[in-house]
Amino acid sequence: MNLLAATLHSGHLALMIWGFRTLSSVLPGSAFNDQRGGQFQFLTIQALFLSKITTAVCVASDLAPRSKVLSVLRRYLLMIALPLAVVVTSIYWSLIIFLPSLIVMGEPSNTEPTSSDMAPIMIRIPLDIDLVLHLSPLLAHLLQFFLLERKYSKEQENKAPLLAALAGLWYVSFAEWCASYNKTFAYPFLNVPIWGRLMWYAGAVQIAISAFRIINRLHSGYPALASIYDSSKPGGTHTTGSDSNQKDR
Repeated sequence: MNLLAATLHSGHLALMIWGFRTLSSVLPGSAFNDQRGGQFQFLTIQALFLSKITTAVCVASDLAPRSKVLSVLRRYLLMIALPLAVVVTSIYWSLIIFLPSLIVMGEPSNTEPTSSDMAPIMIRIPLDIDLVLHLSPLLAHLLQFFLLERKYSKEQENKAPLLAALAGLWYVSFAEWCASYNKTFAYPFLNVPIWGRLMWYAGAVQIAISAFRIINRLHSGYPALASIYDSSKPGGTHTTGSDSNQKDR
């Protein structure tokens, strides 16, 4: 069993659970709970839950490294969670730093929880929680991919646009459905005519697709810590659940 990998994954899973529970405890209930969709209107929260599921599957895969089902599930979840984390981190920090008015508004019900000084005091959160929500999933998934995973095959990489499009379709449908009841979007930059929202949605999907392709092509091909997570070596013949992922279709 890969106890070191399981310990690291469990630690990050605990960190994300702590971040979300702490967020829930510091936010006023009326800010989001009275709205359709609650906190799940925010892509950040949906991405966080996907990261928790992905990390939990990583723990299970660490403890049962020869399980083909867990191995395949882990890698396909990572194909979605990693680029989604790129979208959340890149858009959030770019807007907070350069264009905070697009993500922070005066009304708590129209602002994502943030550590920015521009946010209403009711939804201002400590910086450590902000980093857990908007940075730690991306860093953890990048370390997972480069240190513990093999590069995705060309056939797998070609599935990335479809997975990104499906994830995008889900969020667009959910966000539009919630807004039809709430009469406002969770993100201020979405409170624009439909053509403007479509540009934001399409841009986010394109970021996810491009990010996955770039990250995958930067991968050397073999996990950097092969001796911990994958017993095979470049040029070797031993095959584990991780090895077989290169053949997944």
